[in-house]
Amino acid sequence: MNHRQELADFLRKSRARRQPGEVGLAVGGRRRTPGLKREEVALLAGISATYYTYLEQARPVHPSLSVLEGLCRALRLDPGERAYLIALGRPEAEFQPPETPESVEPDLAQLLGVISPCPAWIVNRYRDVLAWTRTTKALIADWPALPAPDRNMLRWALTDPHAQDVLVEWEATTRAALVRFRVDFASNQDPSMHAFVDRLLESSPYARTWWDDHRIISEVPSIMRFRDRDGAIIETRLSMVRPATPSDQQLIIHTPAPGTDAEDRFRDLEASTEPD
Repeated sequence: MNHRQELADFLRKSRARRQPGEVGLAVGGRRRTPGLKREEVALLAGISATYYTYLEQARPVHPSLSVLEGLCRALRLDPGERAYLIALGRPEAEFQPPETPESVEPDLAQLLGVISPCPAWIVNRYRDVLAWTRTTKALIADWPALPAPDRNMLRWALTDPHAQDVLVEWEATTRAALVRFRVDFASNQDPSMHAFVDRLLESSPYARTWWDDHRIISEVPSIMRFRDRDGAIIETRLSMVRPATPSDQQLIIHTPAPGTDAEDRFRDLEASTEPD
């Protein structure tokens, strides 16, 4: 998986979803395939059909920001899709791997320590789970018992059968998480990220289908529902916090939804779990 291939696939899928009438072109005659023709997109974007074809063929060309903006307008992309396309189309930057093992950002670690009894965890760019509250361990997974490579929220949601029991709206929740990850992937030039995506897509047919669909969402659902070990439904409000310093880590917090008994459920789960 690489950015040129992702850009090419995204352009093809976006072009197939647009009809001539949606972009101000005359509608007439039968078409062999759905959507716009390459020549039509090129015309609307103000570039040559040959150059556009090179983009869809994942050739080593480096479109300028003005070309990418033209494609966004031509394909009528929404803000989330626009950000994704521009991130994919940027010239590849040299990636400098970290010299030391990853450690949890101090600001996030401090917040995690006081958010109890809410389920909360800290993840990095790969969605590796770096730290968690006791309630998270009781509700989601026993992270300390898992090998380090398996402590990944996306892998857990896509491959652990238990995830489909815990996440009440499993498909919508997991698909949204994969889409949010995809947007981060688009702006990240780490070669190891490409390898991670390949392994992730091989691990689940759902991941491959949803990734190939190339749908980008702009808004993150704020309400999520979990099913605890007793079968009770816990409704939560989702928040994501990033540290003030530059970092790819973020703290995921689930606070009680107003008017529910979620806080009592959280306290029961926390009390039932031994500290790490």
